[in-house]
Amino acid sequence: MDLTLKGSLPRHRAEPITNLEFAGLMERCPRAASARQLAVGVSGGVDSMALVLLAADWARSRGVNLTALTVDHGLRPEAMAEAAQVAAWLAERDIGHAVLRVRETRPVSGIQEIARDWRFSALEQWRQDHGAESILLAHTRNDQAETLWLRIKADSGPDGLAAMTPEVRIGGLPVSRPLLTVPKIRLAAVCDAHQQAWIEDPSNQDSSFARVRIRYLLPVLEDLGLGAEKMSNFADVMSRLRKAVDNLCGEFLAKHGGVSPYGIAWFRHAAFEKLGAKVQIALIARVVRWIGGGRRYPRIRRTWRLCEALLGGAPQVVRTLGGC
Repeated sequence: MDLTLKGSLPRHRAEPITNLEFAGLMERCPRAASARQLAVGVSGGVDSMALVLLAADWARSRGVNLTALTVDHGLRPEAMAEAAQVAAWLAERDIGHAVLRVRETRPVSGIQEIARDWRFSALEQWRQDHGAESILLAHTRNDQAETLWLRIKADSGPDGLAAMTPEVRIGGLPVSRPLLTVPKIRLAAVCDAHQQAWIEDPSNQDSSFARVRIRYLLPVLEDLGLGAEKMSNFADVMSRLRKAVDNLCGEFLAKHGGVSPYGIAWFRHAAFEKLGAKVQIALIARVVRWIGGGRRYPRIRRTWRLCEALLGGAPQVVRTLGGC
C-alpha cells in the first residue's frame, strides 16, 4: 500500500529545537524529567517523529529507557503499513519500538474522539505492563490553539479554557507534553535537520472534522492577532487561574466536607450557600469530575442548573451530571 510521505512543510524559515532547548522543555514536565522508564507516542506524523528524535537523544544522555509506541486502530486500510514504516525508521536509529493493535467495531460517529479513547487505553495498558512512568505526546502550540477554539465553540467555562497542560492524567494514563509551547514549523525543522521523512495522515485534511476546519482558519486568525501564540498564552493564564481555583475548592472540601474513595462527595449546604456563584459552579464541576472519573469538566450551563437545584431549598435533589 502506498503511503503519503513528506520531507518538509511549506513554511517560513524555522530553527530546529536543539538538545539543550529540549532539555529545558522537559523540565516543565517534572514527572517525565525524573523518570527512568518512559514511552513516547509515535504516529509517524511530523510532530511525533520530531518528538521521538529529540526524546531519544535526551534519554540516551541520561540513561533513561525510552520506548516508542505506535497505536494501530485498524480504522484506516493504510494503518498497518504506516506502523511498519515507523518501525523501520526507528530501527535504523536504534530506538526501541512497539506496535499496539486495537481491533474494535468501527464507530458510526465521533471517530476521532473514540479513536483517541482507544489509543489512551492501549497506551495505559502497555505502561502498566512495562512500568513506564509517563507517556510523552507531541502536542504543539498549534494543537493548543485548536483545542482552545474547540472549547470556546463548546461553551466551555474557565476550566475548559485552560486547555491542555504540560502534565496530566487522562483516565489514569500519565501524559507529558513537553512541546506545548513550540510551533509546529519548528518540529518540521527538527525532522529536516535529521533528514527524517514523516507520514501525512489524510484525516488531517478532512474538513468534516471540526478540528481540521479550525486548523484551516488559523492563518486568518493569525492575521487578526488571534493566532496560536496568542491563544497559547491565554490558555496559560487560564491554567494558572484553574490551579488557584483547584486550591480554593480543595480547602473548602477539607473544611466543610470531603470526598471518599468510594465515589461519594459531601459538603455542608450552609457553607455552600455562602460561596459566590462562580465558586459554586467551580466546586460542583470539580466534585463531579473527581467522583465521575470524567476527562473533562461538565459544561458550565449544566453545572449551573445543578447549582440552582441545590440552592432551591428542596429537601432532596436527584440529578445526573458528568457520569454521576
